[in-house]
Amino acid sequence: MLFVSLVPHVVSVVRQDGSIFDIKPSGTVARCAQTEETVTVIDDIRITRQTFGEVTDLPERREGTRFIVSRMVAAAAADRDDLLIPGPLVRDSDGTVIGCLGLSVL
Repeated sequence: MLFVSLVPHVVSVVRQDGSIFDIKPSGTVARCAQTEETVTVIDDIRITRQTFGEVTDLPERREGTRFIVSRMVAAAAADRDDLLIPGPLVRDSDGTVIGCLGLSVL
């Protein structure tokens, strides 16, 4: 199975044996289109409503390939069965994120 990361950072996956498998960014980032409108201003701070729409830069399905995307992209493309998101976060003793516990589907 080929894993292709469509997020802008390394995804460090903690395997069942405790080893870490790093999946490097592919260079393409799948995102949801975003618009925002100003709702109000409080103490000179703009309060906005953000709306997310169409997914961009999501490749077509490829046999034997799973794409790692953000939760938002996976939710927006719920008809796709080839999308994975990082699993629950794994932290070291200082609380620093060191990876994710496997990969997940929505």
